[in-house]
Amino acid sequence: MKLSHALVRVWYARLFVLLFLGASYFLLIRSSDGGIFGFDSSFWGQSKLIARFADLRLTIGDRVFPNVLVGEDGWLIFTAEGSLEDYQNSFKFSDEQIVTITNQLAELQSRLAARGAILLVVIAPNKPTIYPEIVPSEIEKLSDTSRLERLTVHLQQNLPGILLDLRPTLSDGQAVRDVYYKTDTHWNDYGILLAYQAILQELAKSRPELAPYPLEMFELKEGQPELWDLAANTGGVSLREPSLTVSPKFDNPAEYRQLEVSGRKLFTSWVADDKLPRLLMYHDSFAPRLFSLLGMHFSSAVSVPHYSGRPIWSLNWIDQQQPDVVIIEFAERYLHDLETLLSQ
Repeated sequence: MKLSHALVRVWYARLFVLLFLGASYFLLIRSSDGGIFGFDSSFWGQSKLIARFADLRLTIGDRVFPNVLVGEDGWLIFTAEGSLEDYQNSFKFSDEQIVTITNQLAELQSRLAARGAILLVVIAPNKPTIYPEIVPSEIEKLSDTSRLERLTVHLQQNLPGILLDLRPTLSDGQAVRDVYYKTDTHWNDYGILLAYQAILQELAKSRPELAPYPLEMFELKEGQPELWDLAANTGGVSLREPSLTVSPKFDNPAEYRQLEVSGRKLFTSWVADDKLPRLLMYHDSFAPRLFSLLGMHFSSAVSVPHYSGRPIWSLNWIDQQQPDVVIIEFAERYLHDLETLLSQ
């Protein structure tokens, strides 16, 4: 009997070794597409292993991930590209930079006014600017005043009407429903709808025909849960959040087309009404959906991305398009690059 048990243990050991070698050989064959030097990137099942490990970290309460911090109530916070420095008000932003940007905007405004055109600068706030309560208490602010606040106050005093401050609009709106996604860097379509309203209300002060459609003429629908950008940055796949889509309840008068120029996606739109003004909008990733709403109010509109991981484009599009309205949209975390765009 003892010999029988010993033989069983030996055969179990041999079987384990054979299974281990077989599995290793299987993984080696399945992962061989990248060659010897690409084995780490072509390892079979790698993405699933990474995703499951990341989801496990999220489940046990880990809060720090590449470029992402898990904040209060499961809100995800972007920590790269100066976003955290913006929250702490530690970003270097000198008085000289503020004066320079003001002078640049004054020059551009004067240039456009000579043609009868309007200039409006729109800053999309960082998510913690509207939801400061989601940031863990361990992260303290180092100053009471943000660089956005400093620039806003300076422009209101020296160049009134050129900068639209969306913070009050979005702060009031989030009392009704969320204006940003919990798991994404960007505002959701309700936030976009509020921004659309605020922008056109500001423009309508000079061009009454640009009055926005009222909120009740739009419908908001929740879609299927999606893996938004910050959730994807964790490496996991479990944090999915329903999409929110705004659509007009009326027939959209605009037609749209997407173009690719020098590796960047441009959007154009047009409405069959020559009495409406023309729009040129410089923007980053906050504005493509916003453009689809604004486009309903212009005979022709062009949106030009000033980023997309490439050097900032120049203002030459103004001379090419001869617009009646120029909107420059920047995310708050890119505020310092406004000077670069205006200097082109």
